[in-house]
Amino acid sequence: MNQVGHVAVQNIKRRWLIGCLILLIGGPVMACCLVGLFTFVLPELDKFVSSDPSGNPPLLLLVLGVILIAGMIIAPSIAMGFVIQRRANMLDSIFLPLGLQGSMYMVVGRHYWGVINHRAVDVYIYRGSTMEIRVYAKSKARVQILPGKSLPVQISGVVNKQPMQGTHPQMSAYAIYADDEAWTQQLLAQSGMPEILQSLMAGHADWAVFRHVEIQPNEVLLYLHRSIQIFVKADQFIAVQTWISSLAALATLLEALPDPTIEAEPNRGLSREERQAEQVPSGGSTWDSSFNTNLLDWFGYPRLLLGQIVE
Repeated sequence: MNQVGHVAVQNIKRRWLIGCLILLIGGPVMACCLVGLFTFVLPELDKFVSSDPSGNPPLLLLVLGVILIAGMIIAPSIAMGFVIQRRANMLDSIFLPLGLQGSMYMVVGRHYWGVINHRAVDVYIYRGSTMEIRVYAKSKARVQILPGKSLPVQISGVVNKQPMQGTHPQMSAYAIYADDEAWTQQLLAQSGMPEILQSLMAGHADWAVFRHVEIQPNEVLLYLHRSIQIFVKADQFIAVQTWISSLAALATLLEALPDPTIEAEPNRGLSREERQAEQVPSGGSTWDSSFNTNLLDWFGYPRLLLGQIVE
């Protein structure tokens, strides 16, 4: 429950600080516009209506009024745009040198894509510092690996979804959920697998409250969700090249295995084209009980486990 409280407090603090910054920038501008309206434009309009010859031309007053009203709307938007662009520039300085292309995602987020070492790579950053790194793999399996003591694992126990029983001591720190457990045991037994998971699950992301690794049809991914930091900082992403390399190594290991007996169906709405069209994060829900799903997704609850709750 400490994780729940920590995430909630950080989210409230972030929203309050952003609100204060917007008010700090937009408040004085709106005050000046209102003063101009009530001390100059409106009194001059009264003079014009009363046929006072000292009044200014109505067209000039109309233009000034429109400018002042527009200023109250545009100024905060410009300030927000400046913040978004500054964040984009910071992220571009990290991801573009890797050979990736970047674009806006969900207004304040970023999407980077390209090919690294002959594998398609997609990186999505949204909801503050939530990040998905997706690397292409010839996979027909579905596996999810989470820290054994994380909140999603505790919730899954409440809804009677238990992780598979591991036979590898080095994997005891993780909770592993799989459609085909026999195939997953073969994967976990591969040489180098403990080092790959150590890099993805424990390295270079102390800021992430929730994190997990997934194997899905045609891709492997690392999911980092909710930050203990109030604002996004460049040092949160310094290990992105290491994470991409580890995901590529994981893809190579699973591609060397035969196809699983239980083949997973691809998730709908997760392709690059579909996500760009809909601008919806992969953790989002398409089922009717949206409140429950959004709440669980807010705590980083994986898609496979969400499916178990729905069923």
